[in-house]
Amino acid sequence: DFRFRNTDKWILRGGPSMKVPDMLEYSLWFHTNSSKKLFFLLEGNSDQGLEGNYSLYRISSELSYRPWPNLVLSLEPSYERTVDELQYIGCFKNSLADKKYLLGRIDNRNLNITFRADFALTPELTIQYYGSPFISLGKYSNFKEVVKPLDTDYNKRFVSVIPEVNGLIYTFDDNNDGVKDYFISNPDFNFQQFRSNLVLRWEYRAGSTLYLVWSQDKTAWEQAGPFDFNKGINNMLGIYPKNIFMIKLNYWFSN
Repeated sequence: DFRFRNTDKWILRGGPSMKVPDMLEYSLWFHTNSSKKLFFLLEGNSDQGLEGNYSLYRISSELSYRPWPNLVLSLEPSYERTVDELQYIGCFKNSLADKKYLLGRIDNRNLNITFRADFALTPELTIQYYGSPFISLGKYSNFKEVVKPLDTDYNKRFVSVIPEVNGLIYTFDDNNDGVKDYFISNPDFNFQQFRSNLVLRWEYRAGSTLYLVWSQDKTAWEQAGPFDFNKGINNMLGIYPKNIFMIKLNYWFSN
């Protein structure tokens, strides 16, 4: 797939439209027969900006196994890396007529694994489990201000700005007059999340069902966190979980 002559109305979040480079997208996939006990899928996607401004690589797979007719196990890992030179960071006003739109280069890497199990003890009694750890890393660099968003020359649409770093604060002097014009907090991050659900479903009479549900969530976000999956995994294991227990009862009143 090829996208060209693009003008993006949303990239500056309510600001002026901006021309963005042409994009080439392609994907490949391979899978086995889904009717068999063992099923395997491998898929890859890539998007490439033709000015070197954007690249996305994503690889995902699915492994599903049905050892018995009443049990299905599946594992779905995926990895994605996005490098975007035009990641929106913020709009800053020196006056009503002087708005600064700040973009930056983000290196964003995501790792996700999803596990599912469906077990039918009887046609009326089933157990389902879902668990999914997710880690997202983000690192910013190459900050730039938008000056001519519709210029035909990609490099003339921006000017580079270098922040003064003081701890977690990045301060910008965009006209080099010695006066700090605006600042941002360090936008780097390490996000960790683990979500799971365990559901017991019992159809105790025709049309009437009882559900017992245990849902757990472990979520944490570290500003300027380490750009390291291993540290993200270790941190996720130590997050205090939020547990929710629910009971749902459906009763069918027959005529």
